[in-house]
Amino acid sequence: MQIGSLNRTKSDMPHQPFLQPQFWDWVDAHLHDDPVRLRLSMPKNADIDVNAAILQIESRKRFGKKLSETLREFPRFYFPDLLSGEQSTSDLLAAYHASFFEPGDTVVDMTAGLGIDIRHIASKVDKITAIERKEKLCDALRYNLGGLNINNVTVVEGDSRELIKELHGDVVFVDPARRSADGSRVFGMKDSEPDVIELLPMLRSNFKRAIIKASPMIDISLTLNEMPGITDVYVLGTKTECKELDFIVDFNKEEINSVKIHAVTILTPDEISEFVFTREQENETPANKTTSRPVAGDNIYVPYPSTMKAAPVRLLSDMFGLNKFHNNTHLYFAPPSQEAKNFPGEALSIVDVIPWQSKNLKRFKTQYPNVSVTTRNFGMTAEELRKKLQVKEGGSERLRLFGVGLGNNHTDRLLIVAS
Repeated sequence: MQIGSLNRTKSDMPHQPFLQPQFWDWVDAHLHDDPVRLRLSMPKNADIDVNAAILQIESRKRFGKKLSETLREFPRFYFPDLLSGEQSTSDLLAAYHASFFEPGDTVVDMTAGLGIDIRHIASKVDKITAIERKEKLCDALRYNLGGLNINNVTVVEGDSRELIKELHGDVVFVDPARRSADGSRVFGMKDSEPDVIELLPMLRSNFKRAIIKASPMIDISLTLNEMPGITDVYVLGTKTECKELDFIVDFNKEEINSVKIHAVTILTPDEISEFVFTREQENETPANKTTSRPVAGDNIYVPYPSTMKAAPVRLLSDMFGLNKFHNNTHLYFAPPSQEAKNFPGEALSIVDVIPWQSKNLKRFKTQYPNVSVTTRNFGMTAEELRKKLQVKEGGSERLRLFGVGLGNNHTDRLLIVAS
């Protein structure tokens, strides 16, 4: 069956409030109002679906930041429910996903959802078949794609596990649901819906490549063992959070010698930090045997969350010539003369190095009353350390405190203040 031949028409279309001009007039008039108060004062004889209109206002308040580009391009973008907004990819990440595709690719998206990935990928490829099993999401997707002037996407309603058997193309894109039937979170690939590992043999016969999104909590090594054919793993995140993993499977390659792992941090829409390595490179690098200790004036290097998840632990020390506090403490330091350019993380200047001693703890809050706290291999959480020192988060000086353990038994500890 050719891609695009499964598009369905309905003679009896469901209620579609987004097609009414007065619906959007009401949304615009109340855009800055409180959704809770709007529901309490909801008019009874309105000529629009007021519940759906309030949903648009609430969705913009909740998701306006992560979908700012889409909403700017199409202000009357329709949210069919809150869940689809919560589960949708951000514009920032979806724009990066588009780089996985080649011009001219024919694509099947098995889990279309709100369609933010589709919106960004569509400008790169030839055509997309977007599968979504919920009718209201399909209706919203067709409407939104029209509003965004995207005309190379065919929306198909149904169970992707069945429909995918009849489809062929260059790339299949899957973002499995990470919640079980009772609503609890799941992290394993086999526990997600659909089960991509179960579908893999069939996908291999129908497509050239597969791109599979996964939870940032998933075990990379386990997934590499469970899914043969993976050529690249992308660990995507921002400065503050690891957002997701993306596994690229090339069905045309019979043998994969080594898998490239990309630790990618999207700093701005135009600036990306990327550190690429293989597990073989990491395993072959000798462990860091630091004997020195940091002093005030040194630089402390903090890997971005995506770098931490990818775990090039030994390589970072070796490639950038950095000292490591401890094998279990993924923080690094070096004198300022030994600057680690292009390090995939933050570089801060050490203001103070304080041994873990009772006399130092008692006077800490006097000297540093406001400081952001992090602990590594320390024997207590950041919140526990904050309470013990009686300090407050933040402050105008934007100081950072790292509670760092130098040994395995948490007896040799340092408090490192940096800015």
